[in-house]
Amino acid sequence: MRSLSEEEKRALVEAMRRALASGAWQRVAGLHGLPGDTTICGTRAIPSPCCPHSEGTGAQFLPWHRNYMVQLEEVLGLALPYWDWTEDSAWPNLFEELLPAIHESAGIDVIAGLNRHGRPGQCDPATPGGLAAYRARQGGVAHSDFLQEQPNYRRQVGLALTKENYREFTSQLSQPHNMVHNTNPCNLFPTLVAAWDPVFFLHHAYVDMQYAYWQELQRLRGRPVQVLEHSQPLRPFDNPQHNPVGSTLAASRADQGYDYRAAFCYQYDRLSFAGQTPEQFHRARLGLGTAAQCDASGACLGLELGDDVFVGVVVPRVAANSIIRFNLCSEGACVPAGSTATFGAGKAAAVTGPVSSSTHKLVEVDVTHVVKEQEWFESVLEGRLVESVFEGLPPPVVIMRAEDEPSGGQVALPAEQALRYGDLLERYQVDDFKVGEI
Repeated sequence: MRSLSEEEKRALVEAMRRALASGAWQRVAGLHGLPGDTTICGTRAIPSPCCPHSEGTGAQFLPWHRNYMVQLEEVLGLALPYWDWTEDSAWPNLFEELLPAIHESAGIDVIAGLNRHGRPGQCDPATPGGLAAYRARQGGVAHSDFLQEQPNYRRQVGLALTKENYREFTSQLSQPHNMVHNTNPCNLFPTLVAAWDPVFFLHHAYVDMQYAYWQELQRLRGRPVQVLEHSQPLRPFDNPQHNPVGSTLAASRADQGYDYRAAFCYQYDRLSFAGQTPEQFHRARLGLGTAAQCDASGACLGLELGDDVFVGVVVPRVAANSIIRFNLCSEGACVPAGSTATFGAGKAAAVTGPVSSSTHKLVEVDVTHVVKEQEWFESVLEGRLVESVFEGLPPPVVIMRAEDEPSGGQVALPAEQALRYGDLLERYQVDDFKVGEI
């Protein structure tokens, strides 16, 4: 976004204006959820949006949205820019002047965050605080909730990029993705109408760049990028009745879109994260390059040698939009240590029994910087939830792992308590001693 010239910005706005006038924009935006035809990917008896944010389709999340970005680019006839929300704290207000036209054409009021499919949003000028948020958005100022969480985004993406299998990578990458949706007002928050805010596509263009970056890392590591589900069709891109775009119809399976340059004829100006190319990131992980990468806020990628400390938070696989916050505690002293987020069309159902990997997942949040700041190097550590809409979840666990390992590690947890986590701790060594003792 920041590198766009004024001429390039004007061209994008005019292309979007034409797409709105022709109805092509509305057809693309509606595929993600509402008010599109929910029988395209569902049935009349069981309507379903096409976006894969639910159990059983999580493996298709990144490939589906890759095709979705291409779908809009074909309509615009231009490449989409990406909003690097790990670096850029400004709200990307490129398409703000077109929001009234979106409201008029589809009844999706992105400005006020009000529509017949959702609930009052944080930008409604008629609600307390809404007027200030609305004016901030128009002026390119990000919401205060986003700015509060932004220092964590680089750390979360960096952790995801260290993962060497697709399931762990996409699970971890979903966390900053979810948080961006949760901390920005208006139509980025309601899942089923999020794609009607054009910023959705700038956000997901960056998520796709992170996917491309990880693919290159996997090539350097000699590790695979595929999973079994990637041989299944990405609906509705496989259906010529609903997909007029030749490139996404031809590459309507995830594995057909791995080589995005060949399949979709696009590439990124550069693959870069925290100032590093994939090769530099990979060499740093091997101890062959610059060790630590930190920003002005002290948010590091965790690339220094030694043990890293994480808090593992149990979250439902199918969930409502929410932010879960936790403290890290030692000997009665507690400090805010991090957060994670859920994004989807599920419900905040209470947990009444043991969890399992079929219904829940364990998300890691790097808290090494908190341990260093508090100098809790030889302490008993404990994670405690302080904000969650999900009742009955097992408490967070503390994980210790050698810095050069991409996954696994030690979880300090009494054996009887470990039973509450079902099979979520299988990839860790569970030690029956004091919680978090390091």
